[in-house]
Amino acid sequence: ETSTALCRLCKDILLEDSAAAIQALDTNAVTPALERVVEANTLLSGIGFETGGICVAHSVHNGLTTQAVCAEYTHGEKVAFGLLTQLVLEGRPQEEFKKIQ
Repeated sequence: ETSTALCRLCKDILLEDSAAAIQALDTNAVTPALERVVEANTLLSGIGFETGGICVAHSVHNGLTTQAVCAEYTHGEKVAFGLLTQLVLEGRPQEEFKKIQ
């Protein structure tokens, strides 16, 4: 229950602050939005590892790494694609898929 609440908090931070964090990176600035996104991403990585809650996302990532055509994509991009795959497999509402996408 606690890990689920923390994951929801991290998701909310990522959805709220990602655009501002990307803008900060583009200008080589460290901003509160960037710091929140980095912290949320770091926390999510630990929670995901400990709880197995993103196993489909990382399984898809692992499969993509075997394909030469995917070599140019980062770990995060492949996991993000895997997360979208996981949302579809879980039958999540289309609105949630679009929000994460």
